[in-house]
Amino acid sequence: MDQTREHERRHKYMVDKRFQIRYMIMIILVLALCIAVGISLVAVAFQSLASTEELGSRESLIKVNFIFWIILLAVLILLIAVGSYGLRMSHRVAGPVYAFGRHLDLIRRGIYYNDLKLRKRDEFKNLVNSFNSTLEALRARERDGIASLEEIASTLDNLSKLLAQEPATESEAAKLKELVDKVNGLIELQRARIKPQQ
Repeated sequence: MDQTREHERRHKYMVDKRFQIRYMIMIILVLALCIAVGISLVAVAFQSLASTEELGSRESLIKVNFIFWIILLAVLILLIAVGSYGLRMSHRVAGPVYAFGRHLDLIRRGIYYNDLKLRKRDEFKNLVNSFNSTLEALRARERDGIASLEEIASTLDNLSKLLAQEPATESEAAKLKELVDKVNGLIELQRARIKPQQ
């Protein structure tokens, strides 16, 4: 997959909706509980204020009502701010988890030529470094396997040429040539697994 397309795709904020919505709801519920307790305390304070002034006077009711609406507006603004902050924070967690899942799927299919890259503010950077080190170890193992297969292919090719010069049955020479072709096919398959994506 093209690196640019992958980077663009990771600009979506809702990459794992279930996790992110659950995370935001948890943050909003905690905030809402704190705000409810705060409003309750303020309401009790306003009731005591109203009882000390002329009880039921129009002026004290207007003050209490005005302060209540100011607090309600502040609470709504705070809920929206916390919700959007929760979305951004969950994106910094869900985005890397999503990218890990995609890379693990590629590895399962035998494709591991690209390192996993995270955005500047994403979480799990230490885990990504370990993951990329593991990928490099896999690529090194593949390179070693390719070198061994190339050596085998070269030896088989030389044997094939020797058999062609000396008396040998055509079926033996054909079988050896088929074996050389299979080994060359394996070499190409392993090269494709570690070849950097264009």
